[in-house]
Amino acid sequence: MIHIVAKSEFAKAKREPLLDYAKYSDEAEDISRRVPNAQKKLNDPDWLSGKDEAALVRLTEGRCDYAIDLLTLSYSAGAHITELQGFFPHVVEYFEEFALYIQAFNRTYEGMRLNSPVIHLQDVEFQIANRLLCFSVLLGHTKLIPRIMEILDYNNPVRDGLLERIASCYTQRPSPLPDECMRHLPYYKALPIFDAQLSDRPGLTKAYLLDWYEASRREPYYDAHTGAPSFMGYWAWEAAAITIALNVDDQSYRDLPFYPRDLVEHRRNATAASVTQASPTETAEIRAKAGETCPIGGRWQSIGVPVHDAVYTEGATMQDLKSPYGLTVWRFLGAA
Repeated sequence: MIHIVAKSEFAKAKREPLLDYAKYSDEAEDISRRVPNAQKKLNDPDWLSGKDEAALVRLTEGRCDYAIDLLTLSYSAGAHITELQGFFPHVVEYFEEFALYIQAFNRTYEGMRLNSPVIHLQDVEFQIANRLLCFSVLLGHTKLIPRIMEILDYNNPVRDGLLERIASCYTQRPSPLPDECMRHLPYYKALPIFDAQLSDRPGLTKAYLLDWYEASRREPYYDAHTGAPSFMGYWAWEAAAITIALNVDDQSYRDLPFYPRDLVEHRRNATAASVTQASPTETAEIRAKAGETCPIGGRWQSIGVPVHDAVYTEGATMQDLKSPYGLTVWRFLGAA
């Protein structure tokens, strides 16, 4: 879990000038309780007893929302970026577990009528998908992007032009890339940056940032500091992710409002320091489903509940633990 910035550090450390310490600390403390409490419930047989798929969907969805919000709020408050880096893979795992419960729910009578995606790209939930993908780029976890796109692909009938372009810088995506953005503004205005010449990209990114806030007036975060239930800061995450993905020179816009420059600086410094050695955050996770043959011998752990550790030899059949969401998924931990 990400530590809460102390009041004595806050005024100097915070990155979002409009963030108030009392509101930040209250929300950060609340979220920091809710995320582990959700895990306790998922590990509690008594709590699980009698719970249907819909209840498990609500619990795991809430944990996802809290976790991605904690990342956002913590960046605004001035938390150290290495803490955000360490927490992010857990956030992706929360979304993957939520996805398993959504799929199980969609197999029920009620679920078949709704046939829900994990994240509705055509709704205000788009900003969750945008943060999830952009954080993977900005925190150096680009090997998680195929897994993130699998989450976003599930049951979303239309793909988003901006998310697809960012993702395609790191993983193979279906062609052609869509030319429309699900929420249109402000995101649609970022698409020309990808097609522009390298020399024109800084100017286009600067123009995007200058127009970003007013173009966001239909988004849920707009004007949030004036009385919304929660305020996590104003950040054009996609502008920073594009800067990294396309290696844009940000000298002309790095000091503009809404640009999370600390993330860009940290990512570029980390990249420069690891020219001769791959960062450990770039290691792809090995997974297998129940019934499949084990691709590599060693220690494995099940995802979701019940959590179970096992040692498999290469070629052995992965066990089905009869997980509440259906088919058990295993992740490789290392050599036995």
